[in-house]
Amino acid sequence: METQTYKSAPESSKTSEFSALEASNKELESFCYAISHDLRAPLRRAKSFCQAAMEEMNTNSNAEALEYMSRAHKTMEDMNGLIDDLLRLSKIQQQSLQQSSFNLSTMADDICQQLNQSSKKTIKYYICPDITFTGDSSLIRILLENLLSNAWKYTQKTSYPRVEFGVAVKQNKNVFYVKDNGVGFDMHYAYKLFTPFQRLHSDNEFEGTGVGLATAKRIVQRHNGGIWAKGAVGKGSTFYFTLE
Repeated sequence: METQTYKSAPESSKTSEFSALEASNKELESFCYAISHDLRAPLRRAKSFCQAAMEEMNTNSNAEALEYMSRAHKTMEDMNGLIDDLLRLSKIQQQSLQQSSFNLSTMADDICQQLNQSSKKTIKYYICPDITFTGDSSLIRILLENLLSNAWKYTQKTSYPRVEFGVAVKQNKNVFYVKDNGVGFDMHYAYKLFTPFQRLHSDNEFEGTGVGLATAKRIVQRHNGGIWAKGAVGKGSTFYFTLE
């Protein structure tokens, strides 16, 4: 039987491929910053015009026109938030990881306190104590902020809302989770959850840009982990993730 021999690519070829990838990443980063600048400038001007018009209409008691202008102003604020989310998503892929040991439980508790302070409804939460991890603390905080704020948002219409953050050991690996008893989702559409701009609820039900969970996935991937979710309509949801 003839034996086939596979040769690896020459070192010069690998270096060339790496250089091309690095250049491509830098180009993408520059493009994102350019888009941010080009979009923000006219957006700021439009917002200032709206604000001036709203003040004038309020003085002249033009209620209907003021309502329309207020909606336009809110739309611009939402667009500005979307730009922020997109830039954050881009930066996460580019920045180098800064490794340190920290307490995930303390971090989650701080985020939950802030969410309750800024929410219309106080939500009871439970955090498993003394969960520690070694990784990029700034990125992990963004991960927890996205998952916990997601839980907060979708429990606002629940009579007795509750959110939980904890960890379970499965197959000798730590599996972290954020669990809530909110509106939940149909598992048939679970594949859409971590795709940018894909949302399972309309803006009329819950506001959002559809970028938060995609950002969470990027952060988990940067830590060589995985993320998935389980839920049921009207019975809440649980987001699981692993980190290496």
